[in-house]
Amino acid sequence: THGGIFAYPELEDAPEGKLRYCFECAPVGFAVEAAGGHVSDGYGDLLDADPDELHERRPVYLGNADLVERVEAELSS
Repeated sequence: THGGIFAYPELEDAPEGKLRYCFECAPVGFAVEAAGGHVSDGYGDLLDADPDELHERRPVYLGNADLVERVEAELSS
């Protein structure tokens, strides 16, 4: 991917994020990584996560690898 980022972060009314890991985050994240991008939950690679529940929700940041890594750096500081 050349540029851009999609973000659905943790929110006050959705502290675990809004998108479901198994049905939305992981499938789209897999396609983004196959295209050369990166997918994160804000703290690390989202696709390395193991969900505890079928409908588990997670925050998601996906798109250009450099931009997603900058988001991770900002959230961890």
